[in-house]
Amino acid sequence: MGREVIIQINTPEKTIETHTAYPALTGKAVHIKAHSNVKYLIAEKTNGYAPENMAVKRVGKDLHIAFEGSDIDDPDVIIEGYYDESEESIVGKAENGFYYEYIPESADLSDTLSGLENGVSAGQALGGEGFSTPFAQEGGITTISMLGTLLGVGALAALAGGGGGGSTSEAPDPYTPESPQPSSGDTPVRREDFAKEYDGAIQEGGSGIDTLLGSNGDDRLYGYGGADILTGLGGDDLLDGGDGDDTLSGDAGADLLIGGSGADIIYGGDGDDIIFYDLLDSVDGGAGFDTLYLEGEDITLNLADNDFKIGNIEQIDITGSGDNTLIVSYEDILALNNENDTLFVTGNSGDTVHLYGEETFTGSVTVDGVTYDTYDLGGTAEADIWVQQGMTVI
Repeated sequence: MGREVIIQINTPEKTIETHTAYPALTGKAVHIKAHSNVKYLIAEKTNGYAPENMAVKRVGKDLHIAFEGSDIDDPDVIIEGYYDESEESIVGKAENGFYYEYIPESADLSDTLSGLENGVSAGQALGGEGFSTPFAQEGGITTISMLGTLLGVGALAALAGGGGGGSTSEAPDPYTPESPQPSSGDTPVRREDFAKEYDGAIQEGGSGIDTLLGSNGDDRLYGYGGADILTGLGGDDLLDGGDGDDTLSGDAGADLLIGGSGADIIYGGDGDDIIFYDLLDSVDGGAGFDTLYLEGEDITLNLADNDFKIGNIEQIDITGSGDNTLIVSYEDILALNNENDTLFVTGNSGDTVHLYGEETFTGSVTVDGVTYDTYDLGGTAEADIWVQQGMTVI
């Protein structure tokens, strides 16, 4: 019969159905009745691992699936009534032993399984946050999945030793920190000064598109050129995308994430992360106390124009390499972080914070050696901003 792909339907407690698809046979799609609160586990019969990618298409209430080498208009699997059910996901096992959801290769929310419009097809690959069991109580599309961190089976194998498109080495750190040079009478914030605090195994990409996956320890991942995908996993990691439109995911640990040039997508994950940002980037700090460092000079960051490109950030540093401006309102602070109504802002004497709306100065507070002037915005005590003394507030 040729190649065989196994589809298991798993509830939180057990496997309730098992089906076999034969991708080499045309016109022989296996038909499966959909269920709620299940995971559809897909595996190659020869090794138990997931197909690296697949195509999906919504046809009415049904989901059509075609594995590599098959045409989506002649699918290998049809899950009947998929869009009538809820709490479903399609998952696969990677070579590192963890399970991952299938998420869109395009990183477009409209191409997720739940977001597909009738008649629309999209490529899918393993990605997002790993979990330890194929049963339905774990998983669900995570924020990192939404950001399009596609790992792929080959990249996930890096946990066992590979680089997934880059090389692993013990080469010297590519950064060679120098003494900070003054700018407008103040010391600029330099990514290199943070980078020298990180160690761990180095993986380096090249000028093309690279997928680099860290370990559960400390890692340093450098994408260099191309639209790279860097994932730190556990430990305190340094991720530097370099040139190109990169996707960075720190996951657990206190990570340093540097998008570099290009329109980057950056996700901090758990832990207190440091994120270097320019106005082209999209950032989700995730859990923990996360700090966003604005890069450059003569830049105005207007949070009213944020359009949800920045989220889950507790502190913004606008020091950069020159004089910068932050514009913020009551509504901006509430939108910036759903779990914290206080925004810390740091900078130096050349920097300006423009507060929009009703503001009330409430005093001065010193935290970890830094003195802040504190303001209530909106007059409701629901949104506070603490601004480092020495900055201009208007």
